[in-house]
Amino acid sequence: MVIVESIVLAVGIVVGYVLYPLVHRTRRAFDRAFRDQVLQDASEWLADKLEASVPRVREALGKMAETGAADPLLEKLQRVECIIEKLGPTSAERTVAVTLRGEESVKVGKVTVQVDWADLPSEIRKGFIRRPDKAQCFVIVERKGTAGA
Repeated sequence: MVIVESIVLAVGIVVGYVLYPLVHRTRRAFDRAFRDQVLQDASEWLADKLEASVPRVREALGKMAETGAADPLLEKLQRVECIIEKLGPTSAERTVAVTLRGEESVKVGKVTVQVDWADLPSEIRKGFIRRPDKAQCFVIVERKGTAGA
């Protein structure tokens, strides 16, 4: 009996060792896809305001999110944030808020979509389990030197 238990334990360890990296990569890809959709929503709103194509804005915004390097196209961009509010047990609302700095004013645009609970990254779902009554807000991109501005 001890041999069978040892074999089962060994198989479990090997399967875990093989599957963990795959699950971890899948989760990172899923979280990245969620972030990419947020950047796409922001790009679609920004393209009209910046008089540029959506793909061009998306490329510049993606680069800024990854490296912090600001493209001249985004010189007026101050901040992109994502607010998630839980609507019920199976859905949430994702709002992408984009702040542009103008010469005399600040312009804020919002894109709101309903998303399924299963489509939220695991860290966001965990946050709602810990604090179900609170919205979650994440800064996706912020121009350096503008915090609190």
